[in-house]
Amino acid sequence: MKIINKEDIVQWDINNWSKALSFWEKEIEKTADKNNPILTLGERYGGLSLWLASNGYKNICSDYEVPESKAHELHKKYKVDDLITYKNIDIFNIPYPDNTFDVVVIKSVIGGLKLSHKDKSTRTLENQKKAVDEIKRVLKPGGIYLGAENMQGGLLHKFLRNYTQKNTGWRYLTQDDLFFLLDGFSEIKIQFYGYLGTLFSSKLVNSITGAFDKVLSKIIPSKNRYISFFIVKK
Repeated sequence: MKIINKEDIVQWDINNWSKALSFWEKEIEKTADKNNPILTLGERYGGLSLWLASNGYKNICSDYEVPESKAHELHKKYKVDDLITYKNIDIFNIPYPDNTFDVVVIKSVIGGLKLSHKDKSTRTLENQKKAVDEIKRVLKPGGIYLGAENMQGGLLHKFLRNYTQKNTGWRYLTQDDLFFLLDGFSEIKIQFYGYLGTLFSSKLVNSITGAFDKVLSKIIPSKNRYISFFIVKK
């Protein structure tokens, strides 16, 4: 396996979001067929595609528009671009037949989805459920959807998002929302993680808060943590 800078994979709050990778890793090893590409959706900068390719998995790196040139450059930097195909894919209308993929992987996408890109009123839980159902459709029986999403978190998170208007353009999920979205899968595994890391943009401060979040993520109620990591099986 190539040594990859985790910042190139997860982009922000590295200590907290990178926990998803270790959570997912064994499930991918058990489920993925290296002859069958893994589908990644919402891959603007190509971080998850990089991680998969560095572990030897062919994958389709996709976004609503073909992922940015930064994704191509990143993959070439690590010399894994030969394992990656680039596609523009609308998550509400994935252009593959039923039962195509062993694995679909997404990070921090669902909460931002609108059924119509020009109409923010279509950013609803019901429409986001349509996207998750489309993911389920293209998974093979026994296939897995690996996700990491932004949660509402605690009162501090809600207050600061309202104060800074960072909640504009996003639906932060409640735990009930998440279970509604994942309804219909045969198996669901979820972890909730992180508290302080999302409050600071400084890499140095994040490296410090990461140590605190290891403790806080064990003692504060799961509904107050701001990230969900999940593995669900069709």
